[in-house]
Amino acid sequence: MVTCLCGDTACPSCGPAQGGHAKGYPEEMREWVADWLSIDNVNDVKKLASSRLYKATSCGAYIKINMYSIQLGSIVEGCDADVPEHTLHWPFTTEDAEDAIAQIECDADVMWRECNEEECDE
Repeated sequence: MVTCLCGDTACPSCGPAQGGHAKGYPEEMREWVADWLSIDNVNDVKKLASSRLYKATSCGAYIKINMYSIQLGSIVEGCDADVPEHTLHWPFTTEDAEDAIAQIECDADVMWRECNEEECDE
């Protein structure tokens, strides 16, 4: 079965005008994201996923949920820098997502240190 990630056919973000409901999202991917981020109701995935991931990581990572993939990344606070996004295409595993988050955390830390060391040297 294929359904919209947010479960709302009138959703302005993923509704028919955006192409979201025309094709839908794989139900398994929506369930996987809900399980990974400890979201009780799969219909709340789109609404809660980014805030759950942000709070669960030291770098404040974000998630973008697309038709058949997710994008994971982070903005490096205090710098004009973004960690390059990691795109995972469905089907992916928890290990794939955790590896991407570990790399994002590491990259964000390195970028933050480089940015702040340069500012201190000026």
